[in-house]
Amino acid sequence: PTEWTNLQSLKELHLQNNKIQGPLPDCLGDMPQLTELVLDHNAITGPIPAALGGSSKLESVYLDHNQLMGGVPPELSALVELTTIRLEENALTGQMPADVCGLTTAHNLNYLSVDCNEEVESACCTCF
Repeated sequence: PTEWTNLQSLKELHLQNNKIQGPLPDCLGDMPQLTELVLDHNAITGPIPAALGGSSKLESVYLDHNQLMGGVPPELSALVELTTIRLEENALTGQMPADVCGLTTAHNLNYLSVDCNEEVESACCTCF
């Protein structure tokens, strides 16, 4: 919901296992203090919004076990504080952007997981 943009001081958003449906809102990228986004094990659909790259303080992103589609947006490479990003058990496709892979060597990203199969190609993450 767009009302989330009023939560300018929110640091952690934990809504896992809540049967949330529909796409992720672009306004997630407008939350300047957000460090943890935990939305795993829901029924979230659509693409990962490129706007998420605007939440520059994000350290942990858990979007696994949803119904996300499309590719991993290269804008996520702006999240230089990331230590963990979990994207497995979705319907993602395409190549993992090289700049996102670069976070594993140039910054703090220790854990990047995605479904590696004929739909997603990646040389830089843990595959499921």
